[in-house]
Amino acid sequence: MSTDTAFQNARSLRLHPDLLAVLGADAYRVKARRLTALGTEMARAWYNAAKADESLGGFIVQAPPYALLTDDRYSEALGYDAWIDLRPLNTMRDTAEMVVEGFGANIERLRDDKGALDWITLARVDDLYPARDDGSRKAREPLRYLFRDYKRLASGHDMGYRHLVWASTFLMHDLGGRARMFLTTPADKPGDIIEQIMARPLVRSAPGLLEALEAMYYDERADRLVRGAKSVRKKSKASGAPRKGGIRDFIDIVRQFQRTCRVSRLTAEQIVALVPDDDVFASHKRRAAKKLRVQARAARAAASAACEVPLAA
Repeated sequence: MSTDTAFQNARSLRLHPDLLAVLGADAYRVKARRLTALGTEMARAWYNAAKADESLGGFIVQAPPYALLTDDRYSEALGYDAWIDLRPLNTMRDTAEMVVEGFGANIERLRDDKGALDWITLARVDDLYPARDDGSRKAREPLRYLFRDYKRLASGHDMGYRHLVWASTFLMHDLGGRARMFLTTPADKPGDIIEQIMARPLVRSAPGLLEALEAMYYDERADRLVRGAKSVRKKSKASGAPRKGGIRDFIDIVRQFQRTCRVSRLTAEQIVALVPDDDVFASHKRRAAKKLRVQARAARAAASAACEVPLAA
């Protein structure tokens, strides 16, 4: 294996030379594997290195344990064909496409395969957990990278959606084209919006709601969220903080609709018509109304009729 070849491939693919030394200097895609329990322990030790050693000042300074990817003591074959492309991952959409395309008809097998998800994350750690110029990484929540470490909230809801590979992959797989607006964020920084979507079955199971979200907050031409979409209320212990009109506020409003309406039965036009005419939502409502050609009165009347309890006029 040529060191020069490995170095040049690393530069073109944005991968660490040590990773290509493990996978092969000429590798542009690799067959996916699964971390074993022992491999997961080794990976967890690396992700938690900054916490384990206070002298590191909150940074991981060691190189990732790439050897786990191919060593049979720490990883194993999946038992079916699945491939991982090594092209650069700039956005969560890149991550999702890499996995969905690479697993193909086997994608559902991955949904609960914690070891495989964690293997993929480690294989693409240079993009999903990028190092600083000096090679160090600021400590982050391991849950982003280790699906085995997902937690269950007191409410009974899983937090596996915080895993970078799982969230992007199954957002695209489950929502199809509607997922595009949520996957424009950097591959290593999903942000609050992904959590709002993946943590709430109501949002993912209501086609009209997804269409309304896209109409209000997504710029198709620029392929990005519009200005203000990510705005959230200021963190404060005091109740009644003013809304900002972003996606999070929109979802909170829709959850209130759920008390009297079956949101899953409402069309995008009806949902947009029901959003308050507050100044914070005004520009987003106008944008959506134009895209959807909403006739406000008719849409609101239809929404009211679809609700179990008539809405106030």
